[in-house]
Amino acid sequence: MRLHANVALRLQRRPRGDWDARQDALGIPTNGEVMNPHEIELVEELQRLGHPPTEWLPQNEYYPEDDPKGRKGNKPSNDMIWHGHQFEAKRVQSLKYSAVKAQIDTKVKKAKEKGAVKNRFIIDFGGLYMSILLERQLRQYNLRNPHNRIKELWVLDGEGLHQIHLRNE
Repeated sequence: MRLHANVALRLQRRPRGDWDARQDALGIPTNGEVMNPHEIELVEELQRLGHPPTEWLPQNEYYPEDDPKGRKGNKPSNDMIWHGHQFEAKRVQSLKYSAVKAQIDTKVKKAKEKGAVKNRFIIDFGGLYMSILLERQLRQYNLRNPHNRIKELWVLDGEGLHQIHLRNE
């Protein structure tokens, strides 16, 4: 079933209590984190497909001692443990390479700046269908972004879960 981005947005406008009940029903440790609606939907879909995450990770606290602006914030952390590794999950509502690249680049760069690692991603298109062209472009991600290479990339779209076989040469 194809979902238009506006339909997906309307589904997220349910009362928080509904989302809390759905989060509780996931049956995975969430370490006290309140998950966003799109994160709950992602875990539900991964469970439906037989690929459930084993844990949802908490956000880390981070107070950089050498920050010249004295900013305080969270050290970047990945979202979940999946297939034995930490993964970052991102919902992207555009089927354009530039939108996916921007999401990955931003997360990888910010993590590097703060001494963390984000190199495994699941991109959730929220029920939209990835084109063959986009899949080809995503395979080239590491070649096109040599300073922000990643180890693994998976896509969840209207057809299911796909591993993108990243080219490194």
